[in-house]
Amino acid sequence: MKKLFLLLAACIMVLTPLTAYARPTPWQSYIYDSWGYPVPVPDSFVPHALVIGHDLGLEAFSNPQDIFYHAPTGEVFLVDTGNNRIVIMDTNLRLLGVIDALNNGGSPDSFSQPQGVFVNETGIFVADTQNNRILIVDRSGNVQREFGRPETELISPNLEWLPRSLVVDNAGRIYVIATGVNLGLVELDVDGNFRNFKGANRVSFNIFQYVIRRYFSTDEQRARMQLFVPTEYSNLTIDEHGFIYVTTITLGVTGGGVDAVRRLNARGDDILRRQGYIDVIGDVWSMGEGTSSFVDIAVDQNGVFSVLDRTRGRIFTYDNDGNLLDVFGGIGFRKGLLQMPTAITYVGDNIVVVDAFLNNITVYRPTAYGIALRQATYWYYLGDYEMSAHYWQIVLDHNANSDLAFIGLGRIHMRNRDFVQAMEYFRFAGARSHYSIAFGRHRQEVMQQNFPVIASVAVGLGVAIWIALKVKDKLSGKEKEEAYDVG
Repeated sequence: MKKLFLLLAACIMVLTPLTAYARPTPWQSYIYDSWGYPVPVPDSFVPHALVIGHDLGLEAFSNPQDIFYHAPTGEVFLVDTGNNRIVIMDTNLRLLGVIDALNNGGSPDSFSQPQGVFVNETGIFVADTQNNRILIVDRSGNVQREFGRPETELISPNLEWLPRSLVVDNAGRIYVIATGVNLGLVELDVDGNFRNFKGANRVSFNIFQYVIRRYFSTDEQRARMQLFVPTEYSNLTIDEHGFIYVTTITLGVTGGGVDAVRRLNARGDDILRRQGYIDVIGDVWSMGEGTSSFVDIAVDQNGVFSVLDRTRGRIFTYDNDGNLLDVFGGIGFRKGLLQMPTAITYVGDNIVVVDAFLNNITVYRPTAYGIALRQATYWYYLGDYEMSAHYWQIVLDHNANSDLAFIGLGRIHMRNRDFVQAMEYFRFAGARSHYSIAFGRHRQEVMQQNFPVIASVAVGLGVAIWIALKVKDKLSGKEKEEAYDVG
């Protein structure tokens, strides 16, 4: 028995690494199918590196809140909020410099709990939150401009001005998310003057709940009743075309919804495309863990965007049409897992996430499957359908059941007017709406190609019916004459 026990223990020790540690990630990546059920997919990203303050020769990060990648210079800017500093790194996250002391017109100055950063050719824009201001500084810490509280009656004088996130468009306009301001993004001109609010969230209103509360509550309960007001945004970013992406943690009394991510044009209208199986809301199946709470968003050059979920520490990536490409990540302490994620950005092909609890930066590197998936959407976005089809085939090599690949190939065949093949791919993917469009266009094409034959047959049938009716009428008339003669 002892020998048998030792043999069994040895077998377990041998087999355990093959089962427990076979996966390169501590999570199972997935997407949702056409029925709204989660299905496993190959990993698009794997954890590559962790960076802490000591790795850069600095004291430990403290409650970092934002990160920004400036592609033209290849610099990464980390807002180390608890240490009141901006840490500048290269694309490999190696230290280039630190801004922790400011020169404000010859006087010494400093940040106070900064929370947001944006960089362009003008300078480094910092949301210096507890100093109630927005600063433009250079890499040496010299203050170039300083914008305090905007002068407008639309922001309550009782509300403290606490800017926490910002972006700047090509015209120099600054768009700010401020704590407690729920009328939309605060739009400032190049001189920091208030211009308008942009893209306020829609109000979540439930008439049934309102009636119940209004007529079945006491006066004291009604006095404490929650107002139906727009929800303030949690974060924002801007793409190369000047469209602003914003995220919302919750939406009024109803929780998550279709406005969890919005893409705002110059007028503040939401133009985000939502053509996927599910809305851009994160997880559909909450399993009692609550709805996804998006705290930040990053946009790639090809219209692909990734959204960071605070609830489960997951990253949801969508293409330009709102199709869910992949979901990965999770809560925990193993490499690649998160505890309190606060910010996300793209650095080249990598995804970089900041964690305010673990006080670190996690770098996720794309796999061959992830690269093929993004290249397929990228080339389709640029209109090179041949290259897109090439990469969709690579995606199928990694995942033979990829609905996205079948839909992608079907769309390419649609572009090439091969509607029959497109219908076949859409059928494989269960994409009913796409299949209906392809079928309609195929039917129209068949009608156009066979119109002379169809028209000839129709005319022939018409003539035949006309002759038959004439003959019938003539025979009927003759029968009546014969009947009259007999009578």
